[in-house]
Amino acid sequence: SASRKTTLWLLLAAVGFVVAIACVNVANLLLARGTTQEREMAIRASLGASSLRMIRQVLTQSLVLAAAGGILGILSSAWILQGLLAVFPRGTLPAEADPRISVPVLTFAVLTTTACGLLFGLAPAWHARQLPIAAMVKEASGSSPRHARRIWQNVFLVTQVALVSMLIVGASLLVGSFARLMAVDL
Repeated sequence: SASRKTTLWLLLAAVGFVVAIACVNVANLLLARGTTQEREMAIRASLGASSLRMIRQVLTQSLVLAAAGGILGILSSAWILQGLLAVFPRGTLPAEADPRISVPVLTFAVLTTTACGLLFGLAPAWHARQLPIAAMVKEASGSSPRHARRIWQNVFLVTQVALVSMLIVGASLLVGSFARLMAVDL
């Protein structure tokens, strides 16, 4: 029925907001981690490591972290789905509903995880590649001012707080709408 479709779309939107909050938090952590690796990158570059080798290292670390997160996400969604199906009383879901983790959902999860790992691994690597080695060593040693880095960290922090606040408000409004829709006597 139309009411159930609306309810499911609202639930999907609420879940999407929560996933977006998690993605914003993880992205900020990865970008912050990338800026703390500048000293290591400076030392590697001064010892003769190529920029391609450093990019590969950062990408490998990022993809391993993304794969671990993706695997944990898929496993936890399977456990949560089993738990919800055990809790739901019989007859709550329509007969045509088939709650399961399907191949398209798994494909989307794998592609999203890989894309996030690549994107948030490439950003710090690309930034480190563009800095001159002398400037990287000087900045990593603490002999140059870190004013620009602090400005960017503050920008990321303010952006994250703003996005998370907006997403939390949106998710709570959607959950409230979902609760009101579930209370309607069909």
